[in-house]
Amino acid sequence: MDELEQAIILAHDPSSDPSLRSQALAFCARVRTSGDPTAVVRLCLELLLRSPLPPVLFWSLQSLHDCIVSSYRSFP
Repeated sequence: MDELEQAIILAHDPSSDPSLRSQALAFCARVRTSGDPTAVVRLCLELLLRSPLPPVLFWSLQSLHDCIVSSYRSFP
């Protein structure tokens, strides 16, 4: 499990430490909004293909949707 998957799971765990949870949420938001939109789409698709974890799948689909809606005109 990579760093992003761990952050997603931590962010979706209501029993986790609030300060760690907020750091995980911030990390996930940075990954979602940073860089090239096509790289975010690739990352989301990669996570969808390899992760069996429901929170990771949900985050990937949600991020994929947000990225496409906000950046579809800039895709090649």
